[in-house]
Amino acid sequence: MIINSGNDYIAALKGNQPGLLKDVKTNFTPEFTYEQINKGHGRVEKRHVSICQNLDGIRPWPGLTTLIPVKSERRGKNLPRKCQPFTGTRCALHD
Repeated sequence: MIINSGNDYIAALKGNQPGLLKDVKTNFTPEFTYEQINKGHGRVEKRHVSICQNLDGIRPWPGLTTLIPVKSERRGKNLPRKCQPFTGTRCALHD
């Protein structure tokens, strides 16, 4: 398994893990949140990142230690009114 190498990894949590994804959507409580807004090149990009290491209510998954949802939204004069936001949950894994 990839975590047996002794390194730390970040993996994307998607629909192919429906039980874990449901647990995260139901039980995720952010412990730290950061928001950044960048302006330049005719657009505005907003990023929202949260971190949670409390895995209560989250089913066991090998090496799972931290959940990191990331949301990003871009707006600009050369872009549609609002670009589809990127939303995804990252999972920090280590041995």
